Amino acid sequence: MVNQDYRDRVKNVHKAFRHMQKPVFVMLVFVVIAGMTIPHASVNVLAQHHSKANVNTGYDLAFDSFESINATERSFVTSMDTYGSQMVGCAEFSGTLQNNMGSNSIQSAGGKDVLLFGWDSTQGYWQQAFGGLDDDFCWKVRWISQDMIGVSGYFKDDFTVGSHQLMNEGNRDAFFVQFNTTSQTYDSAVSVGTSGLEEMRSFVALSNGSFALVGSSSGDLTSTGIVGGASCVENGSVACTFILYTDQDLVPQKLSILQSTQSVIGFDAVEIGTSGKLLVTGQFTKTFIYSGGNVTRQGTTYTDIFVARITEGGVNDLLSAYGGSGIDEARSIISTPTGFTISGSSQLDADITPKVYEPVEDWQAPQGVGMKDVVILTVNSNGLITDGFTFGTDKNDAMGELDIDENGLLYLSGYIGSTMDFDNSTFGVQDKNSAILAIVDNSGGVASSIVDFYASFGSSNGDARSNSVSLSSSDDIWLGGRLAPGAQTNLFFGQYAEGFDRAGFLLRVGSDIDDDSIAKRLDNCPNVQNIDQLNYDSDSFGNECDGDDDNDGIDDGFDTQCPLSSPIGFVSDATTDHDGDGCADSSEDDDDDNDGYSDSLEANMDCPKGFTNWQAGNTSLDRDQDGCHDSEEDNDDDGDGFLDDVNDLCHGVNSIIFNSGTWMDIDLDGCHDQEDPDIDNDGVLNAPDGCDDSPINWISIPSEDYDQDGCKDDVEDNDDDNDNVVDIMDVACPLSQTNGFVSTSLTDYDGDGCEDTIEDDDNDNDEIQNDIDQCKRMKLDWTSIELTDRDGDGCHDLDEDDDDDNDNVNDIDDICTNVDSERNWTSNELSDFDGNGCRDDGMQNGGYGEDTDDDSDGINDALDQVCPKSPLLLSGDLDGDGCKDDEENEVDIDGDGKINTYDNCPSGSQILVDDIDDDGCNNNEDSDDDGDGIDDEGDACDLDSPEFFKNYVNWDAKDNFVLDYDQDGCHDDGEDPDDDNDGVLDTKDQCGPDELSKKNWVSTKQTDYTGNGCYDADEDTDDDEDGVLDSKDQCDPDSMNSNQAGWIPEPGQDKNGDGCVDDLTLTDADRKTVDSEEDEEQLMKWVLGVLGILLVLILVIVGKKNETTNTQTIIYGDTSEQNNQPETKSDQTAEAEEEPESTTVTQLMQHFGGYGGPYEIEWLVEVGDTVQKGQVIVEVTTDYATFNLESEFNGIIIKSYGGWRNDLGVGDPVMDIEPVE
Repeated sequence: MVNQDYRDRVKNVHKAFRHMQKPVFVMLVFVVIAGMTIPHASVNVLAQHHSKANVNTGYDLAFDSFESINATERSFVTSMDTYGSQMVGCAEFSGTLQNNMGSNSIQSAGGKDVLLFGWDSTQGYWQQAFGGLDDDFCWKVRWISQDMIGVSGYFKDDFTVGSHQLMNEGNRDAFFVQFNTTSQTYDSAVSVGTSGLEEMRSFVALSNGSFALVGSSSGDLTSTGIVGGASCVENGSVACTFILYTDQDLVPQKLSILQSTQSVIGFDAVEIGTSGKLLVTGQFTKTFIYSGGNVTRQGTTYTDIFVARITEGGVNDLLSAYGGSGIDEARSIISTPTGFTISGSSQLDADITPKVYEPVEDWQAPQGVGMKDVVILTVNSNGLITDGFTFGTDKNDAMGELDIDENGLLYLSGYIGSTMDFDNSTFGVQDKNSAILAIVDNSGGVASSIVDFYASFGSSNGDARSNSVSLSSSDDIWLGGRLAPGAQTNLFFGQYAEGFDRAGFLLRVGSDIDDDSIAKRLDNCPNVQNIDQLNYDSDSFGNECDGDDDNDGIDDGFDTQCPLSSPIGFVSDATTDHDGDGCADSSEDDDDDNDGYSDSLEANMDCPKGFTNWQAGNTSLDRDQDGCHDSEEDNDDDGDGFLDDVNDLCHGVNSIIFNSGTWMDIDLDGCHDQEDPDIDNDGVLNAPDGCDDSPINWISIPSEDYDQDGCKDDVEDNDDDNDNVVDIMDVACPLSQTNGFVSTSLTDYDGDGCEDTIEDDDNDNDEIQNDIDQCKRMKLDWTSIELTDRDGDGCHDLDEDDDDDNDNVNDIDDICTNVDSERNWTSNELSDFDGNGCRDDGMQNGGYGEDTDDDSDGINDALDQVCPKSPLLLSGDLDGDGCKDDEENEVDIDGDGKINTYDNCPSGSQILVDDIDDDGCNNNEDSDDDGDGIDDEGDACDLDSPEFFKNYVNWDAKDNFVLDYDQDGCHDDGEDPDDDNDGVLDTKDQCGPDELSKKNWVSTKQTDYTGNGCYDADEDTDDDEDGVLDSKDQCDPDSMNSNQAGWIPEPGQDKNGDGCVDDLTLTDADRKTVDSEEDEEQLMKWVLGVLGILLVLILVIVGKKNETTNTQTIIYGDTSEQNNQPETKSDQTAEAEEEPESTTVTQLMQHFGGYGGPYEIEWLVEVGDTVQKGQVIVEVTTDYATFNLESEFNGIIIKSYGGWRNDLGVGDPVMDIEPVE
């Protein structure tokens, strides 16, 4: 859409070739282009590349596999691509195919057909063919996803691919097809055709899922009906490049056109990251039409290389060009870690040395060695060519597709036209085309170099070309192309192609790190030389790199005795190789457990196949030297006949080894008596055993040896519980329950032989159990009875108990301590209010209990009925009624008859004599006698002012401005004769009290000139009451010393209405006031006059300045967004417009008002064009609007300035126009 709109508006000055569309010339251009064409590079869809500068592989490539397309007529591979370990490719063929890539032969439909083929590790090779009755061709194949590929090319007759029928429009038509490699079905297809020639040379699967298809056309693409279509054969052009944008289902969305004044052929494209922008490369002739400024090739006849950056919207917003006077061609572009790389060819011996010349001059190619050399161009991430590298022979050389490996090295396909020297070797055939694979380190500058080089070899009849290369990695490389058939004609990596003519081939090579001439993928020892590929156990690793050559499970480093076990298939495990030494027990091993004792020696021993790989007989491991490892397998280490973990009490590393001549073990426990810790085996060790001569076979157990001292209780022990109390004295606890208990004053307080904490429930033997005995470890040798322990708490009353009756009151504070006092109760606030130790409630004293004065207030409980339990620490009793004052919340503390709540003097006089406002306060103690809210001190109408007192009592005066406006304590209605307190009685006050009148001021001559009760400064608008408002009165008391109070002018007295009697004599002060006001008025008039004169002068100067002899077109921008169209103005006279001067006029860009921000400038005319007055010549686009710059007279464009976007600033010249009549 953008390009079509641009074409509709731009006038092209190159009109000479506009109608030049000769069919013969068109066909000739395409034939020449097709003859020079080699397909361009493939790119792995998901490949990740990592740059490594100045990398040298350090090893050669080796042959992997080779397949011939093998057609009965002709065939050649055109394009290939890899995805992980998968490969796809396409080829052209005619006749019948019979090859190893499929079980069935394939016949072409008519002319030349397209062959799709591929390989994966699961199914191996596969192939498919499609085409019509005429010739069909495949330019590009690429992976789109893991199981989807795309194929582009052209067809010359209708044909069906899958369920999709493609219709030819008359000549060559371009096509693009999606093919599912998993289901082997065609997913979708699209074609583009006119009456001219169309070819789809490449495509890009964009990151958003849509497609950009790159093709060429010599027809009128408007006939396709696709948005953006244009004619490729106007303005002298014979062919253009188109970019067809489709959605993910291949539905066309729009076209973008690249065109020159002769031809533009785009060969390949790549997306810039995931931006949706493209880099398109190819070659052009004559002048490339570019909105940033048309670009003309370097020479006069041949092609130059271009790189065009295309925005998401299909606009060519950047162009970079390279070339000289010879032929310069681009074939392929790929992304690299630092940008992009283009492969192509360049004529380096031309008159003009090729170089980068657009947008600025940059890298220049070195002098070549022949006709056309190989060229590699480095493109930065913005799409600008920045560097290059060349090589070649003295004949024509060309490049096909290229790829990049994980180290950043480039792999190039193509051919050389003669021999070439590299690394002290000569490659190729003299004056014949040889297929090549070149590996290049393209680090840049002098660091760029050929790392490795391979070429086919053949006879003088040979003709070989590699058109494509694609890598899974540097270890797995695919090449495709064609060879002249036969072993005598061409050999590539020692292989030759079968077929009739131009025999297509598919070659696979790989890295050979170990230099044994075997590709890594096939090498059973890829990193170690294994030339004969010996592999004893037939596993995945050859003998030279196999850690277990015989695959018996024993690494070769350990498998030293039987490194190649026989028969093959023996696997070492616990049943076949007991010691794991790699030797079969049944046939190879004489010491199965490898313990140093031969199998024959151990035949009658306990461990013939025992613990492995140790030295039997070593006393540190085999103490009794019986061939059994002590810690691993021997259950009688010392050989005494007693099993270690069963009945041998001495089987440790230090036990005495059995010797029948010296062995002694009385108790038969497996311990020699010299090492036995319990000789009599009674269970008590020798050291603590008090009776080490106990009866044999007697075992000390608690029922027979209670204290476990090794002495049998019934015959040997006189202190069975060993508590230091002999059995005859130990009556209470003869068998103490605590093991090891010894009776002392700490453990047995009363010395009765019973352990206090466990056995004795009366530690002090006072007949009071421990759990209720408050003195359980104190006085001894007494018994608790009522005479000695009244409360029965186990504490002796005279010696131990300080609360004999146990009432929680110490005896020293207890008033009731006699023998009849209450016992075993607790004194608290409820039971003993005054805490004196006498119980308040009870049957004593007529039902009043022990305490007859519960609150200890000196009033007997029988009499203390109102407040029988007054708080002990509260205030006094003001009225002497027996109740503390703090208790009486709702009564009358001072007894004056006023309840406390309503008594303003609750602790005041008990008798009220003069309480006018009835507030419980006598007047002598009342601060507001009349209760009006105004303290007597500030009350003008209190009891001390009887002349105003009108019996207004208990009314709310404070802050009540309705009843007492001046807040003087006098009720305005009846008490106060001067409500606003200004000194003027209400009867004479003209500014009586209201919410606006001033209050609490005094009327004087200075404040109230006429004494009318209105404050002159704030309230009175006619201070002298002469009928003239103060704002107009020149004779009011505030402004003049002379005035007449209360004067109202009669007819003739004040003709000018200034508030002054006309014949009034002014004082000097009055005159100064009037003169000052007149002077200020005259000064203001003078200033305004001067400003008016200056304004007139400015307007005159501006008018003079605008009287020029040249015409200027100015663009105006309204600050409002509503005015989108600028206004064109001319400051020249009508006569000047009708008769333009002969001088050159410069059109200027002016300020664009509110439409600032980034803008684009688009010229709609070119140098040499004739324009009419009013014709739009420049279009300016800002953030908010588009402005048209029009010519203001008839003229000719003689010069233009700047470029397309942001090249010009405000005030810069745009065009020079020479006026004409």
